[in-house]
Amino acid sequence: MNETTETSSLELEEVAELFRLVYPAFIVEIDRAEATRGKLKEFHLAMAAEHAKNSVRILGWDSRRTLNAIFETYKDIYLLKGRTAADLWSKDTFGCTPEIAMNDPDGARELEAKIEAMQLLIQEKEAELLHLYREIHMLQEMFAIKNQPVVTVKGITPSDEGDPS
Repeated sequence: MNETTETSSLELEEVAELFRLVYPAFIVEIDRAEATRGKLKEFHLAMAAEHAKNSVRILGWDSRRTLNAIFETYKDIYLLKGRTAADLWSKDTFGCTPEIAMNDPDGARELEAKIEAMQLLIQEKEAELLHLYREIHMLQEMFAIKNQPVVTVKGITPSDEGDPS
């Protein structure tokens, strides 16, 4: 039983470290959304958490599940008591504060770089898709022309045209 306790506390410490790692991206996303919408609803908090989790590439299933529970707790506190209480809970539980997140904008810069890279990739894919749409449209027109029925004049078919008999 002692090994289980040690493993659990080790896993909790790893997840706490992950939360501290994604917290800056989470806070940046919340700040951005609050500046636009005011106090956030459950959906926007979930989106901010998803953006933060996606900024870390090393998440395994168990870590992600535990991290989801942490974000769920933050969301519940935010919705019931407000952002100040949720931020205070993050500070008391994990040592994370919005000030630390803002003073360490690497998470935000990394997130912005990922967003820009994804936007460029989307633009490239859209251009490629547009080219493919044009090509398929042209091929469909050629197919339609080729499959038009042959009209014969006075009972002469195209195969008979060269025959003098």
